[in-house]
Formats: sequence, C-alpha cells, structure tokens
Amino acid sequence: MEENPNYDWGVYNAISNGRNTKGLWRTLTIEEWKYIINTRENASDKWGIASIDGMNGLVILPRAVFLHAASAGDYGLLYNARGHYWSSSTFIVYDYEYAQCFYFHSATIGFYVEDRPALCSVRLVQDVKE
Repeated sequence: MEENPNYDWGVYNAISNGRNTKGLWRTLTIEEWKYIINTRENASDKWGIASIDGMNGLVILPRAVFLHAASAGDYGLLYNARGHYWSSSTFIVYDYEYAQCFYFHSATIGFYVEDRPALCSVRLVQDVKE
C-alpha cells in the first residue's frame, strides 16, 4: 500500500470557498476510512445507512456527515443506490497501481481496490488545526 502526498485536490481543482490554498483539502487515506467505519471507539454505533429527503446515503456521527449514495463506473450509474468513495491510498499489484476505495450499500460497507477509470465519489476533508 502506498499513499501519495501529491494527491492534493486543491492543486488540480480550485475550490473558491476554500481559498484555493494548496494543501488545504485532501481525501482520506484508506486507513482513515477504516478507522471511521471499523476501529474508533464504538465505531459500529457511529454510522448508519439513511435516507434524507429521498436521497440514500451514509450518516457518520458525531458530526452528522452525510455521504450521498451516488457513483458510476463499470457497474453503470448507481445514483441513489450505492456509495463508492476514493481514498488517497493506492495498492500496487504486479507494477500496476490501483486506488483503494470504500463502498456502502444497504447495511453493507466494504473496502476494495479500483482501477482509475472508475467514477467514484470524493469526500474532501481538512486537517484539524488545534
């Protein structure tokens, strides 16, 4: 597994309300996704599949983050059915680099590797400044 600090969303995609600052926005690593979903204290009690105003998704507590169930790719359009989200982590198999992702559908959550042409969603985060 490899993480690449150069996967900086703000460098390639300007976010006007984020001050277009390099290093301000990033995607979570696969280990961060696994921590949120599996390993933090009482993790299984801090997320759940939900529907808000007719949109299916995943709610992550304690801040009530809502991840929309919207993605597309080799499986066709999966709007409002499944959520597939990129991480900044990669996985190399026989010199080919895959992206590591996580998905949710109904009450199922999992982690997998995906080829770059797949159209997964992106959840941007900022590091906490104390």
